[in-house]
Formats: sequence, C-alpha cells, structure tokens
Amino acid sequence: MALSEKTSLSTPLKTALEFSEALRTELRRKVNDARKVKKITPDSLPAAELKRHDEAVILLFLEEEFSLAIINLWQRAERADPWPELRAWEYPGVATLETDDQSELGESVEPLLKKGHHFVISHSGLYNVKIYLES
Repeated sequence: MALSEKTSLSTPLKTALEFSEALRTELRRKVNDARKVKKITPDSLPAAELKRHDEAVILLFLEEEFSLAIINLWQRAERADPWPELRAWEYPGVATLETDDQSELGESVEPLLKKGHHFVISHSGLYNVKIYLES
C-alpha cells in the first residue's frame, strides 16, 4: 500500500518531531545553564515543575531558531514521559502529535505524505528537526 493511500485526508496523521544531535546538544547546554542560574537541581523540584522549566527554556531557543510552524507543533505535541535526565543522549526525547488537520503541518505535509519524513533546517542553518510519520 502506498504511503499516500495510508494517509488520506480523513485519516489523522500521527507525526513525530526528533531533534538533530547538534540541536539536542545545544538544548542540553541551554537547559543546564538555565538550571545553574536558578540553582535548580532534579532533587529541588518535583518532576512536573522541572519538566515545565526545561520546556520553557527549550521553547525560547526554538523560537529563535525555527519557524512558527515547528514551534506550534512542538508546543502541541506530547513529550517524553518520564522526562529524560538532562545528561541522557536522547534528551529531550521525541515529541509526538496526532492531528486531523494536515494544514497544521504547514510546508511539511507534502514531503511527509510523499516520503514519510521531512527535515526542517533552523534559521542559522546549524540545527534541524526531523518530522516523520509514525506507523
């Protein structure tokens, strides 16, 4: 069955956002620095508050580097639970989103439907996000 047959307009798309190695490294650095400034340790906050803090730092960086479409997708997506340790290689993990409205995916929808994945490069050209269809 062709990918386009599996993803008709009436079928919700389940997509995932995965950050590049360089982006994950930069996010770990940014979050670590922000935690140091605020004197936050994993033991000093409940897990949910620590996750909210980290997500706010990540969102600020994504706003600097990526288009509004990527930011909106990441904000609406479900993120790893439990939240990975800051030093974990996969931090902050893959975010997943199920959407009925393909227009939410912006320019990524056509490559997703054709190839099953799409790479979005940051404004600086240093980082990328892979958006792909989950089966």
